Amino acid sequence: MLLARLDRSRAARSFASQAHQLPATLAHGQTVRHRFALTNPTDRTIRLRRAEASKPCCSSIHLESDVLAAGGSTAAEVEWRVGRATGRKATVFTIETDSADDPTIVLKLIADLRADWEVSPAYAGVPRLRVGEAGEVRMTVVSRRDAAEGSGPPDEIESAAPVHARFVEPARPAVAVVEGIREESREVAATLEPSNAIGVRRGTIGFRWKDGRREAWDVSWEVVPHVQAHPSALFLRRGEPATRSVTVRSAGGPIRILGVTGPFLAGRPPTPDVASDVHELSLNLLVPLDADDAAPVVHIATDSERQPSLDVSVVLAPAREKEVDR
Repeated sequence: MLLARLDRSRAARSFASQAHQLPATLAHGQTVRHRFALTNPTDRTIRLRRAEASKPCCSSIHLESDVLAAGGSTAAEVEWRVGRATGRKATVFTIETDSADDPTIVLKLIADLRADWEVSPAYAGVPRLRVGEAGEVRMTVVSRRDAAEGSGPPDEIESAAPVHARFVEPARPAVAVVEGIREESREVAATLEPSNAIGVRRGTIGFRWKDGRREAWDVSWEVVPHVQAHPSALFLRRGEPATRSVTVRSAGGPIRILGVTGPFLAGRPPTPDVASDVHELSLNLLVPLDADDAAPVVHIATDSERQPSLDVSVVLAPAREKEVDR
């Protein structure tokens, strides 16, 4: 594929920069190579002064000759170490010439790189589990190979607490051929152990092939309370009355709010009479000027058997300085 210049009047005596699209390529640390043909359509000899790769860390270029005779041709051999990056990638090579019309020739190598193995989760984002509850997530492990290189699907799966993974039947992998690359996939189910600790938990699933190859996939999930308040902290300034809204959400079904208490509440806040998954509370608060720096909380009592109460933190800021009349 040639990238023609916009200036059509010079096309007959100009080099055309070139871009070459590689076929679908596995990315497993290998080097790909391509040979660009360079043709001189002019009536004078052109010298190729310097050839450079835009990514010298992982690509290189070699010219067969640094002289391009009038009407003649030569070749540029390029190499690209694609590593394990995936997706549509490109690398650029430039050749400086002594031609006033074409001081630079641009060569581009483009590839749609496919991982030789990857895990595709069947879920979006970070899974969430309530305190004390176990869960399960599913994913697909995909292996790719062409006629020359690459491994098939993993033969064994390994895991340890807090994750317990297994292959899902049928044991034989699903097979598809995409742009000449053979794809084999197996479904994996991972059981996530229950936890009483709120926060992010992590585990690792290991895959092993018959040839000794091993790969690992990290799984993370969040353990959340059965009942949550948003915001989880209220920012108040000493000596200034304030009204704050707090939303209470129950993940385990409708609950009742039994009461709200705290040292800075200005009166007893109204609580809903009915059970609901979501409660909106309006709190009137006033922090005395002489309040100490202890970390007080607003305490919310519920009728949830799993979580009978929750706290909202209060963060205190100093009183504003009074302006002095002059």
